[in-house]
Amino acid sequence: MINECTRESDVMEAVSRGMWPEDPRARDLVAHAEACPVCRDVAAVAVAMRREYDTAQREPELPSAGLIWWRLQLRARYEGIVAADTPIAIVQIVAGLVAAVLVLGLCGLVWPSLRESIAWIDQLSHAIDVGQFWLPAALAVGASLIVAPVVLLLVMSDD
Repeated sequence: MINECTRESDVMEAVSRGMWPEDPRARDLVAHAEACPVCRDVAAVAVAMRREYDTAQREPELPSAGLIWWRLQLRARYEGIVAADTPIAIVQIVAGLVAAVLVLGLCGLVWPSLRESIAWIDQLSHAIDVGQFWLPAALAVGASLIVAPVVLLLVMSDD
């Protein structure tokens, strides 16, 4: 099995100089490479590498200035929207938390009068044997855990 050929370097040089395969000076090398498997492989690899080198040496094709300007305008608009959305989202979350605290506070203020007016709540609180504060607090927390996600969903939705 042949691993080397004395004309490999000649084939590589002809390809690197751009003489492969059309140049009349390289005709005898092309004929040799067609018959020699080592030179045929060397020529195939060298041609592919030369093609890649030529492609890399060409100047890149830039998009038009109008397209670049339009993309920059879109990007600036998007960044402006993102910058404006962040404080708005923070304010919405804070408002939801403040509303939840207000609801809990109002429940605490209204609880004594509700407890006196609704007998079954009083009976329930005595049946459970819970202190005067814990039952209203538990009911308020439970209600807020149910209501708060719904309120936040309505506030945060884009529709």
